Parts: sequence; C-alpha cells; structure tokens
Amino acid sequence: MEPATSPIVIVLAIAAAAAVIGAWVIAFRDQRRRRELVAWVVAHHGPRWDSLPELTRRLNLAGAIEHMRREGLGDDPEFMGRYRIVKHGKRWQVNLQVVGAMLIGAIYLGVHYLDWIW
Repeated sequence: MEPATSPIVIVLAIAAAAAVIGAWVIAFRDQRRRRELVAWVVAHHGPRWDSLPELTRRLNLAGAIEHMRREGLGDDPEFMGRYRIVKHGKRWQVNLQVVGAMLIGAIYLGVHYLDWIW
C-alpha cells in the first residue's frame, strides 16, 4: 500500500489553486473594466482615441490606456478614477500569481528535500 499524500502538500496545493483561480478571475474582471474604460474614452475623447495607431487600439488596450493617461487624460478626474480601479485589480492579480508560484515552489521543495509525500 502506498503512503497517503502529506497533509501539508494537500493544503499548499489547494491554496495554490485558489491563488491561481483568484488571479484568473481578477484578470477576467480587469479585461472587462479595461474595455469599459476604452468605451468611455471613445465616447468622451473620440478624436484622441482615433489618433492612436490601429494596432495599439486593437491589440494592446493596456498600453493604449497608459498612453492616453500620459498624453493629457491624467488630468481628467473621471478617467483617473476608472484608471485606478483597473490598476488596483492588476496589483491584486500580480500578488496572487506570486503567492501561487511561491506555494508551488514550497510544494516542490518539500517533496524533493523534506520527504513530503506527493
């Protein structure tokens, strides 16, 4: 009979999965918020948005939004409020990705060096 998986491995694997799923959910919500911000920019500052290169507008929304912020929309309080919401989610996403990677690394180290059972 094979030994059962170490309880610490189970706990760390569940926590890593939760962190990765949380990061994915935040990425999904941020993409929606980014599209909403772009829709607002198009509605209120259409000529500025149209002045951006086509590829930037279609493929790199985050870069396009950042460019708009640097090119004068940083003074618009409504734009900055929406922009901060998008940036806040990005910080959480990165933090959860780092936590997930650290937990997976802890599992790896425990299995290989601390004789945890996978």
